[in-house]
Formats: sequence, C-alpha cells, structure tokens
Amino acid sequence: MELSNEQEGASYQWRSSDNAVASVNEKGLVKALAPGAVTITCTITKNKIIRTCTAEVVVKAAVDEKGFDSQGRMVANFGSPKVDGIIDEVWKDAPVVTPKYVSGNTNTSAVFRALWDDKGLYILVQVKDKNSSAQSRTPYMQDSFELFLDENNDKTRDYGVDDLHFRVNYENTQSIDVGNVERFYTYTKMTADGYVVESRVALKSIPQNGKVLGIELQINDAVGTERVGTIYQQTT
Repeated sequence: MELSNEQEGASYQWRSSDNAVASVNEKGLVKALAPGAVTITCTITKNKIIRTCTAEVVVKAAVDEKGFDSQGRMVANFGSPKVDGIIDEVWKDAPVVTPKYVSGNTNTSAVFRALWDDKGLYILVQVKDKNSSAQSRTPYMQDSFELFLDENNDKTRDYGVDDLHFRVNYENTQSIDVGNVERFYTYTKMTADGYVVESRVALKSIPQNGKVLGIELQINDAVGTERVGTIYQQTT
C-alpha cells in the first residue's frame, strides 16, 4: 500500500487487524494469506503528533478455471443478493462453477455460483435447456435443481439432523425429501435458452468466514415424462 503526501521526518508504523488473513511489513507491503477481510492501519508520528489512516482489504480465495479452490472445493463469497430470479451485481463476485459430472443422454448444461451472509447460503443456477418439462408426477423426473446439504460436513451414511435435501423445478414448484421447507426459499425464471434458479437456504448455525459445508448440487434433465440425464457436483 502507498501513502500520498508522505511527510519528511515522520515515522510510519503498519499493522494488520488479522495476520492470519493478511500481513503487512514495515514498508506497507500487504501479503494475502487466507480468505477474509482485514483492516490495515498506518500510524504516522511527526513532532509528537500522531495520526492514523486505515484501509479495508478483502482477500478472496483463488479458484481455477472450473471455479474450484486448490482443494477442489466450491467457494462462496460474502454477499446478499435479492432472491427474485434477476442476477444482481453482487453475483459477479461469486466464482462460476462448472459441474464435473454428467450422467445419461443430455445436451443440457449448467453453472453454479454461491454466496453467503448472516441469513444463510445462496445458490444461483443458470441452466441451458431447450426443452424443459414438468410432465412427470415424480419431482426428480422433472427439469429441476436439487440441493443436498450436510451443514456439519460430517459425511454420515444416513441423513442426520443437520442434513437437507431440497428440490425445485423450473416452474418454481418445490419438493422436500429431508428438512424443513421453511428454510428453503426459491425463485425461478425462464430465459431464452433455459432457466435460472435463485435460492436461499437458512442455516442452523451462524455462518462465518472459513466455515466448510458438505454440499451436492444437481440438475435433472427431463424429456416428456422421463429423466434422461443429470448434471451434478459433489463438493464442500
């Protein structure tokens, strides 16, 4: 970091509010160490007069071309979008995740993004699908988005008290396999080449920076009354 109008004869002392996130040396050089937010403070002393200046620094996790960090995890940045099917500006700060796994005979594609705030976890899904269908009476046989959440990331064989399994089709009709429907809020919108799902999941524990969740995101692709394929991503 650089200061404008540096004063001759003055001393400068630099400090980071959290050295685990970013450190700063005696010359004001900031080094990013982990995702998070810190305040960098410079104390300026001259002729026994002390002044301070501060700057807020946000360190984001580095991701690869598929949207995953160095440990293969999906990253959710902090942000509070309005869940209305319209992609707010805040979503531009969220890494775009391209799912790794495709099963069945499908030409559908999708990308995911994630954000979080004090209210919960937000997932944005953008699906390209020329022929959406909700004809089947079986929810997972419809064109839809599924979310499996292991909030404690304890990877139990059976569903635990912290686990959720929610689903919403492109017409915004929800179905719940595990969990309380009141924790799942969604809005869907048709686009020229598919549909968008914007969702919020209320978490049981207070969200915080660095928290690791177990999550699987899945797109069901339907033709008529049959599911012909899935696109999914298992991650944390």
